[in-house]
Amino acid sequence: MFQISVKENSDVAFSGSLTAYYVDRIREELEGRSESYRIDLSELRYISSAGLGLLVGLQKKMQESRQEIVLIHANDHVRELFRITGLDGIFSMNG
Repeated sequence: MFQISVKENSDVAFSGSLTAYYVDRIREELEGRSESYRIDLSELRYISSAGLGLLVGLQKKMQESRQEIVLIHANDHVRELFRITGLDGIFSMNG
């Protein structure tokens, strides 16, 4: 199961397992944003390659308008996945 929470301050929280099944839902929630925002990954247990691809695509669109996505509070497993795939060089990761 996956959940996304969009907060008033432009922050977003992911929880559960981000798989291909949820990619379209997330894209609808996040794609129209024009300001930088943070995604809290503290409750994310799993992210598939489709989920990673979605985040990369969103980050590229944000960078075109000189904005960015910052990933915060990623657990060790998720942080290691970003390191292994080299995506830690594309995203700012805090916390």
